[in-house]
Amino acid sequence: LNLDKFKKNYFYFVLPSPLIQKPTYKSLLAKVLTRGTKTYRDMNQIQRFLDDHYGASCSLGVSKVGEIQTFSATLSYPNEKFIPHNPKITEELLELVGELLFYPRRENGTFLEAFVETEKQQLKNVMESLYNDKASYAFYQMLKKMCPEEPFRLYSQGSLEELEEITSKGLMEFYNGFYPAWKGHIFIIGQIDEAQWIQMLEQRFPKWKESPHPLPEPLRPYPPKEEKRFVENLEGLHQTHLYLGFRSSIHYGEGDLYALMAANGLYGTFPHSKLFLQVREERGLAYSTYSFLERSKGLLFAYAGISPENQEKVVQLMKDYLREIQEGKITDFELESTLQGMIHSVQSISDSPSQLAQYGLRQVLSKRKETLEEIIEEIRSLTKDRITQAAQTLVLDTVYCLRPA
Repeated sequence: LNLDKFKKNYFYFVLPSPLIQKPTYKSLLAKVLTRGTKTYRDMNQIQRFLDDHYGASCSLGVSKVGEIQTFSATLSYPNEKFIPHNPKITEELLELVGELLFYPRRENGTFLEAFVETEKQQLKNVMESLYNDKASYAFYQMLKKMCPEEPFRLYSQGSLEELEEITSKGLMEFYNGFYPAWKGHIFIIGQIDEAQWIQMLEQRFPKWKESPHPLPEPLRPYPPKEEKRFVENLEGLHQTHLYLGFRSSIHYGEGDLYALMAANGLYGTFPHSKLFLQVREERGLAYSTYSFLERSKGLLFAYAGISPENQEKVVQLMKDYLREIQEGKITDFELESTLQGMIHSVQSISDSPSQLAQYGLRQVLSKRKETLEEIIEEIRSLTKDRITQAAQTLVLDTVYCLRPA
């Protein structure tokens, strides 16, 4: 995207692959690759190079989009127009990104043992810290119950069990086969010369054939066979963490997606949403409450942090307020506020290079080709009837409660 509004250029390389396939290897690989290259032997040399290029930033990492794990490299730096005495800043920084991805530092043909072991410990700390964030811990515990056969249950960074088995040799073997197996995507945002960028990328990024492995479609069991309930007691808790998980037949590839997003907005996304206004503000039954949508799978999750004695009352209220939307009990104020909130969220995407890159990635993964303007027009066209019909596809699958022992 050639946009004059940004004074920085933003480069985003992303390689999507199935979350189910060695997620911990990909997470650890992203960390180990940043430790050193054939030219820049350690993190200090890499950081010094970035500092010398006007405080450019570069990072590698993984994240989760539905049942896809994305392995990515990002680069952000001032546009050449604002530093005319260094016209080759883009080429020099791309050289670094290329080295980080394709020419890591090696010792006897493999990753340095010290690098791998240090990053394994750091990743282990990240995984174990999830337990300390009880709302997040409860969410992943619920996913194991709600989606026991679906890759979506997995944590974006992998698992402790898989981490323990990784060696420097095994990680190098994985690395050697990783890039050619999947199709990569590159997004560039800023004041750019497209032809020049293509030439630079062709020189620094090796070409590989179209992936022989297409990304699998997410598993979407619908409707749920029955409503499931789980309660876990945990020492040291002071409040109960409650999740309700719903399934819908609507997702990226099918159905009235924006109507379902509006139903979620009415339910628990905004300050005017029913969960926030009624459960938290009016009745004072929740410390925190909200809902969110996983669009690729058609899943809606509602959360409430509550006192243990209010568990059954809040479960019933959360069901009741969704039923209100399903029955069309939506005021003009709720509808207008929700649509305006959705439009504002879409408009804000164009203010951030990183959000524009993520928007582009979602377009690729969902196979939906829509401009931001087209999305806004679709939101403006939503009616109560469409939102009600979309909400009626939501069926409760799982109630999960993490409560004090």
